[in-house]
Amino acid sequence: MFSEKLSSIVRDNPCLAELREEFCRLIAELLEEYRPLAIIIGGSVAKGRFVMGLSDIDVVLIVDSVGRGERFALKTLGNVNVEISAYTPSEVVEACRRGNQFIRETLIYGRVLVGEEIVGEIREMVEQAGTLEDV
Repeated sequence: MFSEKLSSIVRDNPCLAELREEFCRLIAELLEEYRPLAIIIGGSVAKGRFVMGLSDIDVVLIVDSVGRGERFALKTLGNVNVEISAYTPSEVVEACRRGNQFIRETLIYGRVLVGEEIVGEIREMVEQAGTLEDV
């Protein structure tokens, strides 16, 4: 499941090793709470450039619908902020069309923990629209 993928992310970001168990619990909580179609880890963690004390952890949830107050959440793992953003597939496509750099980079460089198939479908839609060239 996602724990093997998370282990790979931690191997690429050794300073996250001490947070691995907490990170795993957080992902399990997000799966239960949001029932996402996909979970993508973005930003410096996805690129293997996480720096303890400077970086945060970006988590993008792809969901069927986003309720009021569910778009953004902030959690912590130890003293590391975890920024959680929720989008529907159509919102991701539209964000890319409008040039949203964070979403584009997440689709290009992000590490998919859950929902590889739906993320692949979204990437295809965005590529067909011509809005996923390298950033």
